[in-house]
Amino acid sequence: MKEKIPTPENLDLLIDQFLDKLAEYSDLYEEVRPEIQEQWYWVEMRAMVGKDRETAKTKLEEFLKTIEGEVERKRKEKEYLEKEKEQKEYLEGQVRKRKEREE
Repeated sequence: MKEKIPTPENLDLLIDQFLDKLAEYSDLYEEVRPEIQEQWYWVEMRAMVGKDRETAKTKLEEFLKTIEGEVERKRKEKEYLEKEKEQKEYLEGQVRKRKEREE
């Protein structure tokens, strides 16, 4: 079965949808590594003004996967830090109780 080649209009529509999806992550821009920020810039530029729309769509789609991976990494990092904080508070509470008993 042959893969259907998208029309230029459909490509532009897909690119716009991917750009909208990328915009949902704009608050993350300052938090990502500099090399991802640079990649972000070039992917957006290619998507907005690049002549090769198929490549622009592909690069944008791939980059969205990178950003989604970064979001997941940040979520896990936050989760880890929260658990670490809870453990620290628990241990501090145990030390405090022990000191109170000894007094």
